[in-house]
Amino acid sequence: MDNKDALIKYPGLFFNTLEMSDRYPNGESPSEFYNRIQSAFLELCNNISTEMEEDDVMILTHGGVINVLYYILDNIKWTNKSPKLSKTSTTGMHKIENIEGKWKIVMSNSVEHLHYYSEI
Repeated sequence: MDNKDALIKYPGLFFNTLEMSDRYPNGESPSEFYNRIQSAFLELCNNISTEMEEDDVMILTHGGVINVLYYILDNIKWTNKSPKLSKTSTTGMHKIENIEGKWKIVMSNSVEHLHYYSEI
C-alpha cells in the first residue's frame, strides 16, 4: 500500500507504535518480523558454517532488516522501538564474516560503488 493511502486508511498506525505482538492489518507483528529475520539469518549462517551453502552469499534487503541483523550480531535485545544501530544508505553495503567461529560485521554501509558510477 502506498504510504499516502496508508496514512489515510490507518492514521497514526506506524511500526514503532505497535505493541510487539500487535499485527499490522493483513501483516505481521514486530515479534513475527524479528523472528522471521532471525530464523532465516541463523539458518543461513548455519548452512554456510556446515558447508551446505556457498560461503559467498549476497542478501538484498531494506534498512529495517539490516538494523535487526545488527542487533542479532551484537547480541542486543531488539524491539520495534529500539534505535537504529546502523546507518543505512540506499544501496549501502554491509559485510558480515565468520571470524574465529563468530559472525561479525566487518564493513558497515559502504557506498564506494556509488562513487565509481558517479565518475563514469
